[in-house]
Amino acid sequence: MDRHGEGKALDESSQIEGIFCDLPKSFDCVNHDILLDKILCDGICGTAILQFKSYLEKRRKRAEILHNELGKTFSNWETIKSGVPQCSILGPLLFLQ
Repeated sequence: MDRHGEGKALDESSQIEGIFCDLPKSFDCVNHDILLDKILCDGICGTAILQFKSYLEKRRKRAEILHNELGKTFSNWETIKSGVPQCSILGPLLFLQ
């Protein structure tokens, strides 16, 4: 049995409930201005805040569509206006800010 008593509840066939939240696209919803204000409030300023700003605001994206006969087609480049980069070391850290 673990320290929280879940093992006991299972042994006694008691009802166990849980809530699991999946936040799809939550990393894409982070407002850059609010995030940068929070980072400033934590005392990060000067060159460091400029680097964070550049990291967040100078990002672009486009979609790639694969066709069997035609090869690849790309959408136009768009500037990313909100969100933090996923699959990066800083992404989760900035998201939790």
